[in-house]
Amino acid sequence: MKPTSPLMGYIVYMEKEYPFLFEDGILRLFPPTREDWRKRRRSLFQNLQELKAKCQAQEWVGHSRLKGRTHDGDSIVFSVSDLSSNNNRFESFSVDYYFKYNASCLGDEQTYGLSVTGRDVDRFYNPRCVFTTDVSCDELGIQRTGVYVENKNDNGAVGAGSYRYGDTEITVSFRAVPTLHFRSEAPLSAHSRMIISFSKPQNLEYLLQVYDHCCRFFYYVCYRSNIELDSPDVYGIRDGRKSNEGILWFPQNDLAGGVEQKDAEEMIVYDDLGEKMMALFPPLAEDQIYLEHLCPSVVDRRS
Repeated sequence: MKPTSPLMGYIVYMEKEYPFLFEDGILRLFPPTREDWRKRRRSLFQNLQELKAKCQAQEWVGHSRLKGRTHDGDSIVFSVSDLSSNNNRFESFSVDYYFKYNASCLGDEQTYGLSVTGRDVDRFYNPRCVFTTDVSCDELGIQRTGVYVENKNDNGAVGAGSYRYGDTEITVSFRAVPTLHFRSEAPLSAHSRMIISFSKPQNLEYLLQVYDHCCRFFYYVCYRSNIELDSPDVYGIRDGRKSNEGILWFPQNDLAGGVEQKDAEEMIVYDDLGEKMMALFPPLAEDQIYLEHLCPSVVDRRS
């Protein structure tokens, strides 16, 4: 499942179904009737007063989850700020993240793990391990080089290990996934995937915490804050087997980019750590490794 923009559908807000449009990190709601539209106009002054009161009292602005269904039939959960903006009686919310999923195989109370891809996943676990080369000579003595997909060890999958968080055992492994391209100058490519599986189903809150562990791990091995990760796929159950049935989207997934080659070369990679990497996850999960000092790049760190 891939993140799509814009997203449209219906969301439940204030015990009513509102048509919505999600685009560029903003969730916009459209009142279902003209009467609701008039009521929202009267609430504009109240929203401004609440914002002013919170600013004066220096209170934290809360967050809420809005549930609904998208135009393609999937279920969706938006995490939004409790303070909305009102533009001509149409309310808008800043979105922290959304969870879009196939409700027949997955739910916000039953998730089974996630998989993470991205440039920094490829840099950490080199996907080229899935390929093997063979050099041979034909009957005329002409040397030929062939590139093949490695069939051993389940297409490059390696088990890094596991750690325990709460009442659940979390298993981490890496897999290199080959892709065949037709009508391309580079017919073969590959990407790496970090696979995180739960020993028992967990809710969305637990899933978010484990994804944070994953992000903190890449902060550590990259030693910079601008990590390049794609929106993670979320595992559900289809025909008795785990499969990608949902996606988590965060604003930083769209903003990541621009990592310089020097930054990539200085990161710790899988060959440096191997299965010892699992010793990092318990202290990362318990916030025992300080990472708040990290700079966006190696250049910033040296300045």
